[in-house]
Amino acid sequence: MPHFHGFSRDFPRFLFELPFENTLEKQEENVAAYRELLLEPLKSLYLDLQPLIESFGVLETLPRRCVCTPYTDRRFCPTEPLKNYVYLKFRQAGRETDRVGLYFDMGCDGYACGLRFYQKTTAGMRARRDDVAARPDAYRKALLAIGDKPYLFHGEAYKRDHCPDCNDPLIKNLLNRKYFSVDFLSPINETVFSSALADELVDNFQRLSALLQLVCEEEISFSHSDE
Repeated sequence: MPHFHGFSRDFPRFLFELPFENTLEKQEENVAAYRELLLEPLKSLYLDLQPLIESFGVLETLPRRCVCTPYTDRRFCPTEPLKNYVYLKFRQAGRETDRVGLYFDMGCDGYACGLRFYQKTTAGMRARRDDVAARPDAYRKALLAIGDKPYLFHGEAYKRDHCPDCNDPLIKNLLNRKYFSVDFLSPINETVFSSALADELVDNFQRLSALLQLVCEEEISFSHSDE
């Protein structure tokens, strides 16, 4: 079984130039380069991450569900047949909406990994905030388990403070967002051209494992009707 040894040093230029040559006429040539420079090493990276992801016991790991293809959705990008990025996504098994997952995304100038929600609904995210408010100590503990490695919260914030009585900045940050993600961001650097990228992703995903397990617990009812 091949192990991940890094992406080709040619991929940043390829992805940077792709939008200028992303045509149906050049699709066959571009797909060949895409597979060599990006998809083959991405599949090896997936295989290196698979044992850790499976150990969490809550995420799906079928390759066809986790590893991106080179093709865009022609309904939304009819004139650009190929993606100008790659990704891995490991989403919560057994759910159709409001699924938490771990991800890796990479474009020509940077990459990211972290925890986010997929197929979000208003009711599901409201239930998530209710759970944060009901169990702030558990969420604080899970967030502190990430350690001192820099990360960012993303997600649309409310225009006004929804929890003025909360004095915990970690918890307040979650409660004042309609949804949230936890992200590690980096520009393209030497790490992506070596096996060190797999090590970095393993470390980041392990740091997020306590939060992942917490939000996958079946204590939350998503029976509220969506708005």
